[in-house]
Amino acid sequence: MISITQDRDKKHRGAVTKAAAVIFWIAVWQAASEAIGQEILLVSPVAVFVRLCELLMQVDFWHSVGFSMLRILLGFLLGTITGILLAGLASCVFWIRALIAPAVLTVKAIPVASFVILVLIWVPSRNLSAVISFLMVFPILYTNVLSGIESTDEKLLEMAEVFRLSRTRRIRFIYIPQIIPFFCSACSVALGLCWKAGVAAEVIGIPDGSIGERLYQAKVYLDTPDLFAWTAVIIVVSLVFEKLFLALIYRAAERIGTKSHLYHQKRQNRPISVTEKPKDDTEEWKNLEVSHLYKSYGENRVLEDFCVNFPPGKITCIMAPSGKGKTTLLRILMGLEQPDSGEINHMEGRRISAVFQEDRLCPNLSAGANVCIALKITEADILRITEGFRSMNLPDDCITRPARTLSGGMKRRVAILRALFSPWDILILDEPFQGLDKETRKKVLDTLRRQCAGRTVICVTHEERDARELGAEIVRLQEDTQIPCI
Repeated sequence: MISITQDRDKKHRGAVTKAAAVIFWIAVWQAASEAIGQEILLVSPVAVFVRLCELLMQVDFWHSVGFSMLRILLGFLLGTITGILLAGLASCVFWIRALIAPAVLTVKAIPVASFVILVLIWVPSRNLSAVISFLMVFPILYTNVLSGIESTDEKLLEMAEVFRLSRTRRIRFIYIPQIIPFFCSACSVALGLCWKAGVAAEVIGIPDGSIGERLYQAKVYLDTPDLFAWTAVIIVVSLVFEKLFLALIYRAAERIGTKSHLYHQKRQNRPISVTEKPKDDTEEWKNLEVSHLYKSYGENRVLEDFCVNFPPGKITCIMAPSGKGKTTLLRILMGLEQPDSGEINHMEGRRISAVFQEDRLCPNLSAGANVCIALKITEADILRITEGFRSMNLPDDCITRPARTLSGGMKRRVAILRALFSPWDILILDEPFQGLDKETRKKVLDTLRRQCAGRTVICVTHEERDARELGAEIVRLQEDTQIPCI
């Protein structure tokens, strides 16, 4: 309650400070106008306000605002959509990126006035502001969105690969939250620029009924109050649209992070609970065989002629000193890396679920949404999810909280629940108990032992007691070889 009150006080102080700054500069403007004493050189803010009130009562005023706003915002929206689409394509197809790069650099380098004159040769003056706004917005949106895509967390993309997330879900839950800050920053710059460039184009092209025409007339007749009044209109309209547009974007991004978007989706088959066995459990799985595996990173060889069998329906714990290739082996089993040579047999058709060394949660999604990110789940499954959280000693309100607000131990347990709830035939655990206190560790071990009974689990841990409490078969790797010792 105290933090909420402090946050409100901080926002209130910020608003008061901004208002005081505006009043200060208006006072400076008024004082300068009175000192000069010539309104044709510097009109007073009072005269501008009076003239603005007069303009608001005229029908032509609203026609001019509507004329310019429609075309400038059309150019902004077209530039935004084109920038997003081409950035997405450029991130996937190299030749598209190479093809677009010179055009983007050219648009950035050419002055606005040159663009206006060139475009005016081919485009009617009434549509000039739309084209110029498009050309100003497109490179900003394209480069920022492309940067956002390229900065996407590779570890989250690996998580999506292991959990078999569809392309739609990867875009929605991983790429969009990553791109949003880049996109909003680009829009904030582009909106101001497109209004400046669009009105400047209208001043040169002088289309009938536009804001640019009214500014041009004010300049010709030295009507300083009109000039300042129309400038104020441009500033206000630009700021209002920017605030509204960014508020809509942030609201949409916030909805992505709520729990409801996953819970209320329709399923075509029956719900999957944390205790459900895979459909093909009736089939007799063969041993998962790793034969003569080699893997090097430069001159560092981490796996050398490595061979091991993982029996079906059992928990196997791999133990070895750090740097002996345990995580590399798991990454190869998950398909995230390819061995230099060797074979992995009887892996075909088996679904993988995993707990990574890192939590790899989508930070803007709620904890509950992270748990069922790989599922199409109904509202009826909320009870099962709640039971899963309680079995991990997690509070009920944790389900609806964004993952970024959770403690390290809570994130770890959410990551374990995600692995358990996802449909799997082989569960891979890479040091799943790190960061957990003694009591929580016992709860997690009890849950894993209960849910993984009779199923194939491969676990890496440094603690032998954890392996024994799981009832696991222990495979120790010798320090000087890659030969497993059972």
